Amino acid sequence: MSWRRLWVLVSRLPRESATVTADLGEDRAAWSTQTELLAQVRDLIAQANWLFASAHRGRGPEPPRPEPLPRPFDD
Repeated sequence: MSWRRLWVLVSRLPRESATVTADLGEDRAAWSTQTELLAQVRDLIAQANWLFASAHRGRGPEPPRPEPLPRPFDD
């Protein structure tokens, strides 16, 4: 087996594989691209709701800013 073939096989491993989990860490490997996109959608919807509530609050207190969903790889 050539080095190139080995590199191709290892680079195409699924995120659930032991090699990728060991390389990225358990927390980061658990977050797929789909999970990250869903977290971003959730954050954007929360921000849009906050903007709407802030614009239509009248004389009441300003609603609290939404906190972004914590990511396992953000330190």
